[in-house]
Amino acid sequence: MMKENLPTGLLLSLLLIPCQSLWAAVPSGILLDVVHCHDYSDIGLQKENYEYHHISGSHFGIEYLKSRGIRCDRLATGRITEEVLADYQVLMINLVSADCRAFLVPEIQAIVRFLEQGGGLFLVTDHSNCYSHANILEPLLTELDIETQRTTVCDRFNNVLGNGNGWICVSRFESHPVTKNLRFLGVQTGGEVDSRFAVAWSSDDAWPDKSICPPYMENVSQGFYGNFIQDPDEPTGRLGVVLAKEFGKGRIVIVGDQNMISDPFLNYGDNYRLWLNSFSWLLQDETIADANAYQQWKPDWLNGSLWMVEDFDRREFGSDKEHGMYNAWVLLNRHYWAFAYDKRTTEKAVADLAVLIDGYTVSPDELIAELVTHLRLGKNLLSLHTSPDVLEAENSTIRRILDAFGLDKPAMKEENDMKDDHYVVIQIPEAGSITLHGGTWLFSNLRIPDPTIAPNKDESETIQALLDAIEFAKQ
Repeated sequence: MMKENLPTGLLLSLLLIPCQSLWAAVPSGILLDVVHCHDYSDIGLQKENYEYHHISGSHFGIEYLKSRGIRCDRLATGRITEEVLADYQVLMINLVSADCRAFLVPEIQAIVRFLEQGGGLFLVTDHSNCYSHANILEPLLTELDIETQRTTVCDRFNNVLGNGNGWICVSRFESHPVTKNLRFLGVQTGGEVDSRFAVAWSSDDAWPDKSICPPYMENVSQGFYGNFIQDPDEPTGRLGVVLAKEFGKGRIVIVGDQNMISDPFLNYGDNYRLWLNSFSWLLQDETIADANAYQQWKPDWLNGSLWMVEDFDRREFGSDKEHGMYNAWVLLNRHYWAFAYDKRTTEKAVADLAVLIDGYTVSPDELIAELVTHLRLGKNLLSLHTSPDVLEAENSTIRRILDAFGLDKPAMKEENDMKDDHYVVIQIPEAGSITLHGGTWLFSNLRIPDPTIAPNKDESETIQALLDAIEFAKQ
């Protein structure tokens, strides 16, 4: 029938109904699987919550995606079906656990068809076979032509972050949208991914540490760790820690460590960029990868933004060694929108305060230039564990910053408070200020407890001294 022969009302109804149906049928947003996994993305780094799994959720990451208008729903009951998935662009499965429900064959079939038709999958695995996740995922991954791994990626020499071989740094990447602008990832005992599709790699000195799993899983923790020692049957060589793969019309990202995307470590190095890039690629929306927008965003309950100055050749805010500063790093993430990196990556995202572990370190020229730029923008710098004698150390970070401003003998203002905190403030003309924080306080892991342990009286005083120093230097 010719269009001009239709009554006007009927014509409009025929035009509008298909458009409305099409609009309603367009999938959008992310579905979080809480049937096969635990999800703590609704909790976050609360100030007095020390439960490991609660503070290891992806609250920061999910809340940011929501702030961008991306729908993030939780599937807590029922099963994954084609009908459920039809309303979403991405399915997120964050570390399945044996105490949750297993995948049924129809669920696996639904996920496969979802991907074949253009959906996305963000899957989080982890070290060894912790919580039996590898056993649970193997039927699904087999259908996706992805090999299941049951090893921990261990590394050595300058490629480790902490006391052992499981906390590692990753700086080798394939060219891919998921790895765009990545320079450094921090991994806290992560698992290996299928090397055929890996886009982020360990060093060549790594090895796959096999899990220890006796018959019937008797007398072992649900972590199923290995021995963190390279045994003769564990070969040396680079190992994949992040995977990106196309499947049909769809896309898959697998991150081999839940801690990489959890609140305590998301803003360390380029971990948050991995999160943004992954969902940008899966949702097919390039604007989500805007790291500057993420840095300028801040959760409402935090007190301001910090740049924790992390020289990735030294790596102290990411280290759980006795004299490292990881515990202080997580503590500050409970109070501030904090980032740990060695240089600013955008011109607009400028933190309220930059924080040095100490001012005596000999820092690279590029880092000195970044700190000078920070101060020229009128922002302040706090140097912990530092006394005025740092000005006599020729190659120290503080001395070289002052030299860049032509200040040989700068004016200094000393202040003390009743808690034996000792502040020396150097006001740079037409720029920000430098606060040297001395006194008796040391803010290493020896003095600030693990994030999962409530502080005692002495530790609480140390914590308060650190928070006071941050607030003093921000002024």
